[in-house]
Amino acid sequence: MKLPILINELSKQLELTSRTLRHWESEGLFQSIRDCDSGWRSYNEEAVLGIKITFILRRLGIPIRDIKTILEVKTFEVVDNVVRNHAHDVFLLAVQEEGCFIPIC
Repeated sequence: MKLPILINELSKQLELTSRTLRHWESEGLFQSIRDCDSGWRSYNEEAVLGIKITFILRRLGIPIRDIKTILEVKTFEVVDNVVRNHAHDVFLLAVQEEGCFIPIC
C-alpha cells in the first residue's frame, strides 16, 4: 500500500464507506491529513493502522469509546481487558435472550 493514501482509495480497499472513515475520525480514533492538490483526506501509516484496528474491533461489536481507549493507551492489557469484557457482555446477553446456559469449552 502506497502511503499516504487518499480516503477514496482506502475505503475501496477496506470495503468501507468514506462516510464511515470520516465518522471514526470525528470520534477521535485517528487523524487525517489534507491532500494539497485535491483537498481530500489522506492517511499516513499510523492512521491506516488505527483504521484497520478499528475496522476489526467494530466487526466484533466493540464500542467506539472502548476502541478509542485501546488506540490511546496501546497496551496488551487494555486490549485484553476490553475484549474479555465485551465477550462477557455478549455471553450474558445471549443467556438473557435465549433463557438458557451456553457452555464454553
